[in-house]
Amino acid sequence: MLNRESSTSSGDGYRPASEWILDGVRQLILRGELKPGERIRQEALASEYGVSRIPVREALRQLENEGLVSLVPTAARGLPASTWRSASSSIGCVRR
Repeated sequence: MLNRESSTSSGDGYRPASEWILDGVRQLILRGELKPGERIRQEALASEYGVSRIPVREALRQLENEGLVSLVPTAARGLPASTWRSASSSIGCVRR
């Protein structure tokens, strides 16, 4: 687990979740605990660090900016409109 508190410019010890997740995942990569090409799942990291996916996503975007990870969008889930029209016309559906 990551250290959620460390010195900040404000001196209050608070760091946004995305920052300490960024530091933690960066260290996993640099230590070789995450291998090249290994899939990093946002849900798994969020669960491990006890946060939502939003700060994890922010941290991964920063790591992509640093060249340490490559973000690949997941496949779209849903039926393309052209396929829906084709399927609906073949079974006689009428859209209202």
